[in-house]
Order: sequence, then C-alpha cells, then structure tokens
Amino acid sequence: MESRLKGFPRHDREPLRQSGWGAAPDSLRGSNLIYPDQLWDATGARSTTGLVLFVILLLGVAPWFSGFASAGRPTVAPRVLIVIFNPIIEAQGNQRLVELMGWSDPDSLSQEYAQAIHESSAGYVEYQVEGRIEIDGYPAKDNGHVFTDEEYMECLTPSRGFNCVRLIDYTDFLEGSGICTFANKRKVTELWLWGGPWFGFWEAVQAGPRPISTNGPPILGTSCKWTLDIMGFNYERGLAEMLEDFAHRVEGNVEHVYGHRLPDETTPWNRFTLLDRDVPGRGGCGTAHLAVNAAPGAEYDRENPTTVASSCPDFLNYPDLTGTFVDINCSAWGCTTVGYLEWWLHHLPRTTGRTDGKLNNWWAYIVHVH
Repeated sequence: MESRLKGFPRHDREPLRQSGWGAAPDSLRGSNLIYPDQLWDATGARSTTGLVLFVILLLGVAPWFSGFASAGRPTVAPRVLIVIFNPIIEAQGNQRLVELMGWSDPDSLSQEYAQAIHESSAGYVEYQVEGRIEIDGYPAKDNGHVFTDEEYMECLTPSRGFNCVRLIDYTDFLEGSGICTFANKRKVTELWLWGGPWFGFWEAVQAGPRPISTNGPPILGTSCKWTLDIMGFNYERGLAEMLEDFAHRVEGNVEHVYGHRLPDETTPWNRFTLLDRDVPGRGGCGTAHLAVNAAPGAEYDRENPTTVASSCPDFLNYPDLTGTFVDINCSAWGCTTVGYLEWWLHHLPRTTGRTDGKLNNWWAYIVHVH
C-alpha cells in the first residue's frame, strides 16, 4: 500500500487543470484572488508582477497527521500555503529547474518537514495544507529585477552577477500576488516559499499587523490581517536546513518574549539555550547552531561526542524544573544535524498555564493559528 501523507498530490499524477473561473490574469495584483476550489490553466509572463501559475493544485483543508496526536493532548492546526518557484528552462529541453539540476523534490521535503515538526512538538502541531502553487518563473528581487533563465543559471557559476545576492521584495510579492487576500479569506498563517540557490529568501520572516523580527526583519506594509510566518526553503538542500530555518524562527519568537539570549541563567530562555562552554557544568539544550556540548570557538557544532552536564531533559517538566543535570553527548540525538534539531525542538516547553506572565507553552509563541 502506498504511504502518503494526507493533503499532498501523488508525485506520479498528471497536473490537474480545470476551467470555469477563466484563465489566470496577466497580473495578480489587487483583488485577483486564489480560491482553493478552483484551478487555473495558465501560460504567459514569468515575473511575480505577472505570475504564471504553470500548475496550481489548491486543496481543501485536511490535516496531514490527524492520527499522530496523543489522546487528549491539545493541538493546533496552522493552515499552510505552499508556493514553489520551479521555472521551466527552455534552453535545456524544457526541463524544470529541479529536475534539470537533480535537486530535491519540494513536495517530499514538505511532507518530511511537516512530520518532523509534528513529532518534535509531541503532536501539538498538525499542519493543514490549504493550497499548493507551482510557478514557472522567478520572484522579483527588491530592486524589481526578475531573472531570465540565462541570468539565473549564471548565478550558479563563479561569474554570478550582483542581482544574484539580492533578496526578494516580500511586500510587493505578498500584495501583488494576492497572497494576503487569500490568507485573510482562508485564515492561512504559514507561507512556505520554495526556490533554488540565489532566489533571495530569508530563512524565516513574518508579515501581518504587528510582525516581529525572526531570522529576518519584519515584513511591513502588507494587508495581511493576521500573523503570517513565511519560511524560505531551498530545494537544493534538505530537511536539516529546513529544521534549522524553523529553529531560527523559534529563537526569534522566544527572544521577542524573553529578550535577547545571554550566556547566563537569568531567564528560562537563557537556561534553555545555555552552553557548557558558557557556564561549565550548567548547560541547557543549546541553540540552533550549537549543541550544549559545542566546542569552544565553534560556529556550527551539533555532532560532538564530548560528554557534558545538561539540564535539557528537565525542560520537559517546565515550569516545575527539578534542577537535575544529566550527562549528554551527541549520542542522545544520533550525532546528526537532523537528530539534534528534532531533539532540541522536542524539549521546548509545551505545558499549559503561565509563569511570571509568560506562557508555559513556548510553541504558542512560535506557531500561529486564527
């Protein structure tokens, strides 16, 4: 029997097409909405000011992991819109970029990521896919430039141009594509953007009425009525990088509550992220880049076999910490980056109530629903 998560298309199915609402307009600006019960059959321009939705598969709301949650455990079901920039490279036999370069399938990675977050949150997060859009084109950069195929392929060489390193114009993209309108109508709170290297995405940013800085600066000036967490994923990479993106989102949101991380024990967040190299014998869980046992001076260290004392398991008791420390090294998470990030996320507090006016469930600060 085929094993496939709910809410995702088969990888071997033909693209769905349906008329009835008409062809996609030349521009998606203003009131041009994307409705989940209708599909576009579109061809045309390739910029985000005239997005071509080469294949759109918009799905009704259905939980991907409804069978995973523990009985009686509160859950949240954030609604997700997935936008995949996957241009057709005409000069290379009309192959899509992902297939041409032999990069990872974004649908498969999205499934893996959703399952990893679900399991790391002990069933608290049950993502629901509200829509999937695949675009034959490139997003506009913050100077308005949109790649041609030739320009983009040059970005993959040492002679890349200055437009390669520029970020996208998030506000223009959200407003010009009607995504905020769609998110407002369907209560979407997460946007997963997919692209290749140099597409210009932050790892994690936030739009909405009161956006905060997560991995990147807040996206201001949009019509999104609620918090919209925007993840920038790269299909050249894998699950490890996606989970690191999410870990940076965790850091941004929790530091907004507790303040910037300091290497001491003055706040619960500081204790959680404390490294043994900060205060020997008093380590917590670590950070997105550094495990609790990271070597002095290391910038990325999540596979270290050195054993140190850690209070990380005690955070499963939060806020009723016992003060217990245990000996830990990378064998606790399998000595892999994915294993570490899942282990780190799993120990984020997720109990009910408040302590000193702050939620005991830190996931509620990180994952938003409306």
